[in-house]
Amino acid sequence: MEVGQKVVFVRDAKGAEVGKHGTVIGVSDNLVTVEYRLQEHVTPVLAQMWDVLPERLWNRLLKRRSDWRPMTAPDVRN
Repeated sequence: MEVGQKVVFVRDAKGAEVGKHGTVIGVSDNLVTVEYRLQEHVTPVLAQMWDVLPERLWNRLLKRRSDWRPMTAPDVRN
């Protein structure tokens, strides 16, 4: 993670919901501080590294999920 990077919360963090976007404003060991817009004001949220994903990766995973089709087993009842 880098300061200025756009991220998405993938787990609930104190004050932020899953799927909400924010911007990293600080990094320390396994903690990140994310600037998160809560209604009209911006608030910082302290989160674990595994609570957020880079926005680019989040979008790729969403696309892959929407493209995913369950495999059907071949019909063996001949």
